[in-house]
Amino acid sequence: TLAEGGHMPGEGAEFLLGEVTDTISRVRTEQGLLTYLNCLKALGSASHLRCLKAITRLRLQSELYSLTSPGGPYYAPRSVRSAALEVLDALFPMGRRSRRLVRLVFRVLHPAEILGVVFFVLLLPVRVWSWASRKALAALGGMVMAALRLCGLLRLLGWHEAGGKAGQGPARQQSGTAPGGHVAWQ
Repeated sequence: TLAEGGHMPGEGAEFLLGEVTDTISRVRTEQGLLTYLNCLKALGSASHLRCLKAITRLRLQSELYSLTSPGGPYYAPRSVRSAALEVLDALFPMGRRSRRLVRLVFRVLHPAEILGVVFFVLLLPVRVWSWASRKALAALGGMVMAALRLCGLLRLLGWHEAGGKAGQGPARQQSGTAPGGHVAWQ
């Protein structure tokens, strides 16, 4: 008992988690953070967590929240961010849904995300029109080139007029003979 010089329930857990919180804030390697986070996740079912002082609980939550954010001060990799979120869910399951909801709202409403969505929505018709016009122009250009190639091929083969070979076109009137006995066509 405490009156006999004993310890308070949860006092060891208080000390341990306070030191782990301080250590997590100093560790800068991904593997080291993942090791600490996996060990903390294993403490999720421990009954000593309910006996923690509010200040220790808040310090731990704050450190874990800072590891879940993609920016500063730690710039944690994705694996550390997801592991920290799993630890928060394991140690403090009561706020899981609200944490996920707030995280989703802030990700959607982030200024860079909003600008990206607005520009995407506003520029989507322009992009579609640009894409469609490029495809239409390419198809038209392809048809024109095919027609020009066909005309060039027909000329090579000797097709001068539509529907027949050279000299076999519609009958023309003779206007007489040219010098040398050649027939002159009109």
